[in-house]
Amino acid sequence: MAILALPLLIFGIKAHTINNQPPSTLYKGFTLPLSLLQKESTKTKLLLLFFLLIELFLFTTLFLNRTTDVSNSPWLHTPLYFFALYTLSTTLAIAIPLLVRQTWISYVTTSIHLFLTYAVVIIIYPLGYGFDGFIHRATENWIQTHGFITPKQPVYIGQYSLLVWLSNITAIPIFYLDTYFVPALSSIFLPLITGKVLKDIWNISERIAINLVWFFPVIFYLSLHLTTPHNVLILLTCAVVFASLSYLRDCIPAFHLIILSLAGLAIHALLGAPLFIFVLAILILKKIQKLKVSFLIFYLVGLTFLFPVLFSLYFLLTNNPLPEISNPLRHVYSFLELFRQPYWYKPNAPFLWELLYHWQRILPVLIGLGACISFLFVAKKKKLDELYLLFLFSFIGLWGGAFLLRSWIIFPNVGVFEQGDYPLRLVKSSIIFLIPFLMYGAYMCGMYIHKKITDIPKVSVLIKFFGLFVLSIFITVSLYLAYPQQNAKAHFPGYNVTHADFEAARWIHQQNENYDYIVLSNPLTAIAAMTEYGFPKYFETSAGLHSYYSIPTGAPLFKLYQRMLYEGQEREYMEEAMEFAGVNKSYFVVSSFWSRFDQIVEGAQKSANSWQIIDNGKIWIFLYLKNE
Repeated sequence: MAILALPLLIFGIKAHTINNQPPSTLYKGFTLPLSLLQKESTKTKLLLLFFLLIELFLFTTLFLNRTTDVSNSPWLHTPLYFFALYTLSTTLAIAIPLLVRQTWISYVTTSIHLFLTYAVVIIIYPLGYGFDGFIHRATENWIQTHGFITPKQPVYIGQYSLLVWLSNITAIPIFYLDTYFVPALSSIFLPLITGKVLKDIWNISERIAINLVWFFPVIFYLSLHLTTPHNVLILLTCAVVFASLSYLRDCIPAFHLIILSLAGLAIHALLGAPLFIFVLAILILKKIQKLKVSFLIFYLVGLTFLFPVLFSLYFLLTNNPLPEISNPLRHVYSFLELFRQPYWYKPNAPFLWELLYHWQRILPVLIGLGACISFLFVAKKKKLDELYLLFLFSFIGLWGGAFLLRSWIIFPNVGVFEQGDYPLRLVKSSIIFLIPFLMYGAYMCGMYIHKKITDIPKVSVLIKFFGLFVLSIFITVSLYLAYPQQNAKAHFPGYNVTHADFEAARWIHQQNENYDYIVLSNPLTAIAAMTEYGFPKYFETSAGLHSYYSIPTGAPLFKLYQRMLYEGQEREYMEEAMEFAGVNKSYFVVSSFWSRFDQIVEGAQKSANSWQIIDNGKIWIFLYLKNE
């Protein structure tokens, strides 16, 4: 199934003639001989050199500020001038496609800057960042070593098999392939599909269409900086939506859409299913004209109820308790809570910080409204038929599915965070189905403004440059909001995996010949252990199989870990954990970033059998032996 992801490459190869139509420029690959630079003017060459020097300096700044210590925001490690230079570089990245004669230069410079945009955390944190990414990389390493992983589940295998396959044939470690996979593919293919498809379907000048790719980073909540199945699916969905528009104009064959959607199913079945159904609906409606109105209504209703059905089926197949059904109208507030600012935002902050986070809340609304208005504008101007309503109905259907998933069914044994995570993902991803229309609407607005400015020759150039600079500021603001923040308004509670976490995991491992112990730790130390040793031990418990490390899934061991942190370091909690897992030895790991670190350490010293200090006190490990 790994090969199914490769059709992303269809946007970089030459097309075949379809239905006696001339080959679309969508597939024309480009060559990059340096000799083509000779066709550019001296001023253009100097501009390109200036841009590349700024990019090199920005990348160097990130590399020089890498950290393996505890941190909750990459912006704590970047100087203020980084944002000023990023804004200047963004201005140049937008201006270059409008000035150069060779299109390939525009694609290269846009991809370089887009990669910088998506690569901040993977450069700042060389050990890795996030939680999910570590779990998936550990799984990929396990599959590469053992050939498979159990229990087998019909999710994620598309990503796992692809990256394991790529690692095997290239000899590149999975860590680097996995870390750079989504940021690199996004920076290469998003400019390509945007520039080529919009040029083909709506006759937008390619040099302008390339610049419309900056809508992707402006929509900061579309996460493309980490490689997870969900993020890979976001990229695939972008490809499918643009490819669908090309298919409707007979620019590409249906086969490409089918392969891309099957790749989505293989990578994440729960979220890939609606993408596959969208493609089937596109294919059916184009072939059978009479079904349009009734089929569209059926599609919207079916897509709305699809997600509760899929998740219920998944719980049934994995032997988990089925969800409880509730009255969705009584839980509207639960859905609205998804859009509240998280608890780590302070109620009052200095004016500029308040202004920034008001913009953070307003921007998704503006994007959504702008996308819907743009769709209606394009539908009227281009005289689109009812078939194109599939894009709008997909947007609405994902919102409806998120509402039902949050308010209609309640999953037992699922934490509050996980309960709201998937509905919020659906809401965020829904905008992808309208992004091409949003881009066209922005293009028309830009052309209208450009025409008005051109009527004032003396200030035309100055106003144009100022306009590009203002657009660059908005992109820079979205860059800041795309990553966790630590400032006077926001205090992101998550931290990165540190060198001390790996040292703690190694020390515990070296003290034991067998996996006859459990570890109650924060998720960072747990995923450090998984990175080093994979998934070597699961205990048979009254609640099913449980990892020898506590992980944040609402499972009993993690709840006992939280009790040890917040309710006092009582020995009875550790005794209960050992009884639950059926072992006689356990470890309680405490990291120094906890606000009550000194009190927790003092309390654990009174109840533990012994302890070990890691990395000059950054982590304390307490050993508990079961009383016979």
